[in-house]
Amino acid sequence: MEKLKQREVKYRAWDIKNKTMEDVEELFFHPDGFIIVQYLGKEYFDNIAGVDCILLEYTGLKDKNGKEIYEGDIVKYIKYDGVPYFGNVEWDKSDEGCVDCGIASGFYIKRPCECEVAGNIYENPEL
Repeated sequence: MEKLKQREVKYRAWDIKNKTMEDVEELFFHPDGFIIVQYLGKEYFDNIAGVDCILLEYTGLKDKNGKEIYEGDIVKYIKYDGVPYFGNVEWDKSDEGCVDCGIASGFYIKRPCECEVAGNIYENPEL
């Protein structure tokens, strides 16, 4: 039986009101079904996921520069033809554990050491 790989589970959040990317320190799962988010360095919980912020999960992968790759990141990958391809990082719902880099670019992160985080869909929508 194949041993499952473990990865660190952590999040960052796009703060909708302030338009800033925040590191997440803790999540609180409210009994009424919503998630309250505490940003790193803040002393209070006051952000509701999906209302005040958008949670972005760490993929467990790092790019060629050692930068952590999160959902919502835009990665640049140079294929064999020398042309740079850009893709939006999201979980592939059909194959759990696989990280898809967008329908438009059509590639999966199989070798994160060959790609580079170029930005994210919130701070760099022009990419």
